[in-house]
Amino acid sequence: DDPKKTLKYGWRLVDHENGHFTGVDTSVPNKALRLALQAGEIPELAAYHTVRAEVKYGQNSRIDFLLSGPGLPDAYVEVKSVTLSREPGLAEFPDSVTARGTKHLGELTEMVAQGHRAIMLYLVQRTDCERFALAADIDPAYAAAFELAQAQGVERLAYGTRITPEGVWVDTNACIGSETKICSQDVGETCSRQKPVRPARSPLMVEVSIETCTELPEKDAFSSILSQYYRLIVQRMQDMGFDIDPSAPESAMAEFWANANDYLPPNGCIVVARDATGEIIGCGMLKRLDDQTGELKRVFVVESARGTGTGKALIEARERAARAMGLTRLVADTLTPNVEMRSLYPKLGFVEVDEAIETTTYKDQPMLRPHMHYFVKEI
Repeated sequence: DDPKKTLKYGWRLVDHENGHFTGVDTSVPNKALRLALQAGEIPELAAYHTVRAEVKYGQNSRIDFLLSGPGLPDAYVEVKSVTLSREPGLAEFPDSVTARGTKHLGELTEMVAQGHRAIMLYLVQRTDCERFALAADIDPAYAAAFELAQAQGVERLAYGTRITPEGVWVDTNACIGSETKICSQDVGETCSRQKPVRPARSPLMVEVSIETCTELPEKDAFSSILSQYYRLIVQRMQDMGFDIDPSAPESAMAEFWANANDYLPPNGCIVVARDATGEIIGCGMLKRLDDQTGELKRVFVVESARGTGTGKALIEARERAARAMGLTRLVADTLTPNVEMRSLYPKLGFVEVDEAIETTTYKDQPMLRPHMHYFVKEI
């Protein structure tokens, strides 16, 4: 149903008819890996809180993912999809000469020289391989560049995937042993690393107060937090392949302020989180849909306050407000890439349902319906 596609169908998988699959869609690895990175499921990179895709760097290049986190060097992650297998159980890269891949290794090396981390991550899109190697006979220049980059501090990882006709996921339990000792393992050795602990947050960011507003918050401060929220949503939609007007955040902001009273009692509420200085670091809204149902909207927490329980507190505050309004049911929706909320809602008693709910986004943004997840809680 994508109008930008020339053909009605696309080639996604090869079914080997022996229980194994190979993924041939080159756009899938980055989508799958982004979800894993955002969920903190890649042990070597779990300490990073911010994941940005397709960031310009080097010589007219874009890094697949740029990771950042408090007190950590930026991490530049280049991803290569691996589908070649010429020997049972062994995946190889590249499957042809790749001057572009060699160029990427040089640019990663430069990032290390500048004091950053640089990671070459090979994602094996085959379920029948447990090992990985560079195909030096196919591209000797790439193999030599890899050895040089490794010697200069470029890190290397290789992970497998879980593939079914329904989708492709990074198999974070399958850190693949390799001929080139990816993950510092010998061939066939099992990867048994522990996930790193995220760095402690600043004490300031733990001192959070939650405020349920009876009137609209101060416009400049609240517009700042909303602007961050809208920019994040636009970025995620662009990562999903949607062509979004660059002015979309400003348009959404104007629309909110034009209808802001819809989120004040008796038809809704606005909740803000403030740090010890009084600065707004998070927000959330509740909107009455009918006599029994309220919809949770626009929950957002600034990066430096994530992981402190602020998001949970914002949801709980709106749940209390909903009860005070006489509501008995809460609904919420979120997009597939928002793994944080998809994980948080069930922890707070919400149940994900298969049937679509006619939320505000469902009605106003029909193109997003195939990518939406719906949650319900009886209160």
